Amino acid sequence: MDHSSKCRDNVDEEEYMIRCYNTAYGRYSACQRKTNTLLSTSHMHRDYVHFYELSRLEELVNMINSHMHHYSKHELFEDSITPKQEENL
Repeated sequence: MDHSSKCRDNVDEEEYMIRCYNTAYGRYSACQRKTNTLLSTSHMHRDYVHFYELSRLEELVNMINSHMHHYSKHELFEDSITPKQEENL
């Protein structure tokens, strides 16, 4: 059983989207804090971080940003639907 089916057990679509959004936001926040801390300390600089580790951090931040963008667009779309439009769907 994959992760998405575990998340969806006994959960409606709206609750599932909220869980996904919260998970992505939590991962984004943690990664952003770690990256900022790593690169802002006086003894650490982008030039001194191993390239492989830095690229993995940047890939993770980019991936999470893309998920956040996707979910926020989905959320905005849902908020823009009026009750009359919902009846027609």
